[in-house]
Amino acid sequence: MNGHRFIPLSCAVDRLWCGATFAVLGLETVLKRNRFILLMLVALAMLAGPAFQAAGKPGSPAKTKGSYDFVFAGAVEGDGHGAVAAQSVNIIGKVKDTKTGATSNFNATNLQMDNGRFSGTGTAFGVTVTVNGRVEDADGVTVLLPRVFCTYDIPGLGNGRIVGERKGP
Repeated sequence: MNGHRFIPLSCAVDRLWCGATFAVLGLETVLKRNRFILLMLVALAMLAGPAFQAAGKPGSPAKTKGSYDFVFAGAVEGDGHGAVAAQSVNIIGKVKDTKTGATSNFNATNLQMDNGRFSGTGTAFGVTVTVNGRVEDADGVTVLLPRVFCTYDIPGLGNGRIVGERKGP
């Protein structure tokens, strides 16, 4: 048996962790196993690599351009519409203050985008609103349609979220 002793599997696992593997299995076997594990990790990293290569690309993610329907929640509630272009996002809606019931138009246009993230200002209730968010492409499994997520802050009223989903295919 090539000079190797037969040992039960549980003992082999214990010895693998305690460092006695070299004496039982031989240095060459351990190095081959470690080389195999390293190669498998490199292969996994190469397969997952394209998912992480989106960083550094200007503008919106692929296939996200088009018209969107939006829903507002938080300090104000309502709905609206807008669009994602190559380098910007537009959000327009009719909102209601959840405390007082007062209504206003929410307008945040030409929010500049870089690498799928955007920020800028708009207006609602006669004050300047700050908006920050991101645009995500559909993956066909979890995310079925491209979508927009963002937060808003209205001085004197509060903050909340805006979520949008692209209209059509």
